Amino acid sequence: HVEWTVKDANNADVASGSQVVEGTILTLSVVAKEHYKIKSLVVDGKTDLLPTTEAMYEVREAVTFVAKVAQILSAKYKKQVNGILVVKYKETGAELGENEEVEGGTELLFELKPNAGYSIEKLFANGVEIAADAPYTVTANVEFTATFAVKTTQYTVAYTKTPEHGTVQVKNGSVAVEPNTTVAANTVL
Repeated sequence: HVEWTVKDANNADVASGSQVVEGTILTLSVVAKEHYKIKSLVVDGKTDLLPTTEAMYEVREAVTFVAKVAQILSAKYKKQVNGILVVKYKETGAELGENEEVEGGTELLFELKPNAGYSIEKLFANGVEIAADAPYTVTANVEFTATFAVKTTQYTVAYTKTPEHGTVQVKNGSVAVEPNTTVAANTVL
């Protein structure tokens, strides 16, 4: 996922596996390919000894250079209808912009805030429903969307079906409504 250029003091290319004289100064240049970034250069298993894109190194013994890379993916979300979707980095709690590049393996958390009169319905990643209360690990480019439903106020219909001097019948259209049944607000009985 990277392209290496290694040159000696004479600006001659040094191929991987080549032998050089002790004390040779090598110039390393590392470029990440598209959709990747260099996290660190590792020299014989030790990280952070060299800058991540270009460095000079004096050879004192056999040495191995490794570039640690991360895949860069996009994480998007849009303004939602009837509520707010907020996406945050699990590690820092910082809010993610509406269209960000993130490293593969990044964990995200969600806050869903319905507008007045609405409730949270579902959260989706690329059209597939996901849990809103669990971290999401980014493994591919992803777009999040949320849906919010109109809150319906419910009422319990309470009455005595057989009072002392007769009977009572309540109907929703032609369907009988039994005592202690729950109905939505604005239902005509």
